[in-house]
Amino acid sequence: MNTEEYLTELEALQATLAEERLAHQRTKRILETRLSASNALLGEALDRQDTAEARLSALMAENRTLKRRLKLDHTLAAVMPWSTHRQHAGSASMPLFFC
Repeated sequence: MNTEEYLTELEALQATLAEERLAHQRTKRILETRLSASNALLGEALDRQDTAEARLSALMAENRTLKRRLKLDHTLAAVMPWSTHRQHAGSASMPLFFC
């Protein structure tokens, strides 16, 4: 091979390298866009999970309160059976000691 052939081969390799760099840059931009979209979706999912966990916590607290109230109602009914009759006569939301 002479100098002219080497130069031609070198130019061809440089052109191929430039094409590969462009392809790599395009791929990198696509992957960065996909990663950004994926992170946004993950953030939304985590927000929904936090909301669901907060709601579950509130429901669990309400459940504990209702269980305590039911236990108190049963205890009062056992100790003061006449209070059950009064409670039904009064407002359902009114505590027993106001009836």
